[in-house]
Amino acid sequence: MTNSAIFGKKGFIAKIDINTLESLWIANLSKNYKPTNISNYKDFILVQSSSAWGSHNIDCFDLEGKTLWSKDIDSGISPLNDGDYFYYCGFTDKKIYKVSWKTGEIIFSVKPAGWFKTYRLIIAGNQLLAISNKDILLIDKDNGEMDSSEELNQFLNPKKITSTLGDGEMFISSISTTSGGAEGSVGYAGVAGGDGGSSGGE
Repeated sequence: MTNSAIFGKKGFIAKIDINTLESLWIANLSKNYKPTNISNYKDFILVQSSSAWGSHNIDCFDLEGKTLWSKDIDSGISPLNDGDYFYYCGFTDKKIYKVSWKTGEIIFSVKPAGWFKTYRLIIAGNQLLAISNKDILLIDKDNGEMDSSEELNQFLNPKKITSTLGDGEMFISSISTTSGGAEGSVGYAGVAGGDGGSSGGE
């Protein structure tokens, strides 16, 4: 087993054996941006990058550094992973997205009504919940249909919610040193997370 980690510099990432100082592979980003976050989920590596003038991009690679897809985004994201898909909230457009890990295809994007609301996401079975300090939305994971349950909102009182825990996984910031799971892996600076939990605060 090699002792390796992934490092990002402007325009590329590289997986390095830290004992032999050999490059196991080098992968170019789709744009000449600086990587700001590198995360590993199952067989995927997601690299978030940004330019000096504030543009953002994501590139997805397999564990051997092969490019799978890339996409422009409006800001950094915190994906909520669920099998072959992930969900995230757009910072500028305020839409909620479902994206395929394998292809980068947007399965749906929906925009909650109203203004000045910032949502965080959790999964409960076959429902995606979007929670702000003003309301809770139930979102069908398959088609994105939204429902604001008055009964649920009255029962939970979203203004009082400070943290949550549901199904799904937030990013685990590690890269496997073998083609298997994340055991014995070495991480590169990223977002720690686990099992769909999120802290409160708007």
